[in-house]
Amino acid sequence: MKYRIYLFITIIVLSACSHKKDVQVERIANVKYISVTDSVYASLPGRFFYQNKKIYWEDATGSENFMHMIDATTGKGLYCFANKGGGPGEFTNPVPSLLPQGGICIKNLENHLAVLYKPSADTLKETITAFWGGGRWSNAVAIDDTTITYLYPGKGMPFQFQRKSHIIHFGHAPIGKTCTNGYDRFQGPVKYNDERKILVYCTFDFPYMAIYNMSNEKFKLIKEMNEPFEYSVNNANIHLNDDTPFGTFDMDMTKDYIVALRCDKTYENIITRRSYLENPLKRPQSVFVYNYNLQLVKIYNFPFGLLRIAGDLKSNDVYLIAMKPEYEIIKFKIQ
Repeated sequence: MKYRIYLFITIIVLSACSHKKDVQVERIANVKYISVTDSVYASLPGRFFYQNKKIYWEDATGSENFMHMIDATTGKGLYCFANKGGGPGEFTNPVPSLLPQGGICIKNLENHLAVLYKPSADTLKETITAFWGGGRWSNAVAIDDTTITYLYPGKGMPFQFQRKSHIIHFGHAPIGKTCTNGYDRFQGPVKYNDERKILVYCTFDFPYMAIYNMSNEKFKLIKEMNEPFEYSVNNANIHLNDDTPFGTFDMDMTKDYIVALRCDKTYENIITRRSYLENPLKRPQSVFVYNYNLQLVKIYNFPFGLLRIAGDLKSNDVYLIAMKPEYEIIKFKIQ
């Protein structure tokens, strides 16, 4: 009788293990894509967004009219706007993000200045405003015209939700160790999905991703993805191994998926801290596709480097700034 019980338990365990092994990630090569435009004239395209048939891209090294808006259907340029400088409404260190209700918010890193740019008919409406909050934040996403969420990568609770003078701190650091160099180690892309009321956060330096629910100002970690990597803590500093693979270079969302620019080790050479120093222009050639439970479901492999990614929250269309080797905006659909 005992033998039968042990045999039954063994079968159940083996069946569970077998089920886990059967989970396969689909890889897609020879991706069918279309070119939106090859008129991306910048030494370094910065942040990149899609919204309501419009594409916004930032010329990270430009000074005058460093933000560009183009028609995503025709590739035609619509507006160039926003200037760097010390004058009224100008930016010394701009941080653009989408306004979920339409348009772009550019927040200055150095002070409280923020400017809202909203397309309306044949014009682009510009509103100078302010989002309060100081200290060493490195990224920010607009929630609406009066609300912003900051990323403070050096803090134990790295996110600060702020609506006028109303402030809520939430979240936790990707590595549960007390450290003094979290500002450097924990930087990465942050995006807000107003359709699902979630915030998604990734890190550049190592593989990590987290999803936070932001409904009704009740902030809760839904899911996080931790992949093993080597590091040590010395004198309260986190030290990464030179062969630690980089995490996510850029990230966004579509209707059904989270999409991330990462290196696929079965298809391309992994970019590590060591290899990046040898070739800082190297970029991943793969789009990792996760569902909203952070399960990796597909990987799209491209024959060229990928610099930026933007998703359509109304569909599963994905836009990329590709290095072919000139910069080109392309589009494909997750099938």
